[in-house]
Amino acid sequence: MQTNNETSDNTPKPITQPQKLLIPPEARWGFLILFTSMTVLGWVVGGIASLLLEKSIIGNLPPETQPEWLLLVKYITTSIVFATIFATAQTFAVYKYVSGWLWLFAMSAGWIVFNSVGTSWKNYFLSIAFSPGLSPNIAFFFSLLSTFAFIISAIWLGLFQYLVLRRHAAAVWWWNFLPVLTFLLIHILVWLLSIVQELIPEPNRDDILYVTIQVSTALILGLLPAIAFCFLKIKIDRRG
Repeated sequence: MQTNNETSDNTPKPITQPQKLLIPPEARWGFLILFTSMTVLGWVVGGIASLLLEKSIIGNLPPETQPEWLLLVKYITTSIVFATIFATAQTFAVYKYVSGWLWLFAMSAGWIVFNSVGTSWKNYFLSIAFSPGLSPNIAFFFSLLSTFAFIISAIWLGLFQYLVLRRHAAAVWWWNFLPVLTFLLIHILVWLLSIVQELIPEPNRDDILYVTIQVSTALILGLLPAIAFCFLKIKIDRRG
């Protein structure tokens, strides 16, 4: 005669299936290459297009144009136009795994908000740093604070991306802070380049530094999120 404990031990237990990855393992390398490549392409094309558009519009404005209008043109071209092109390029890499239209909106809006807030804080602290009468230590502190304020503002970009990813991936709260880490690495790279810039031949120093910073920035902006995408797990709807 079996006891109650023996009966309960023989009861079949439900088998829990492991969560599937958002990016299948066999597609990881292809996704890494595609996402990084499209990010670099969007960075380059967006930057060139926004600069050309800005010069074209400002060049056709009358000389008596108010400075406020010039600032508006710069904002539209360097922020809105660039963000749209940059986001569109990335969307081609992610539309198979998340909503393409939502990612396009999140990247565009997130970049515009991040760039606007970060630039405002950066300019505010820099205006204090360059105020007359400040000691060198205080001026350096506010200059450093301006950099960190810009980096931390990248959390806005992470928030917009998170709102899209949470519809498709599980436990993705940490994505809010991914752009902050990304821009921290970019600024560290710029700082390291400023240390070793004396090793670069002076005639070509500015051009080499500019190209190196732009390419490295685009690669970091593409590679880190691409790697992070590969760790995301598909969200399971438990309501059924």
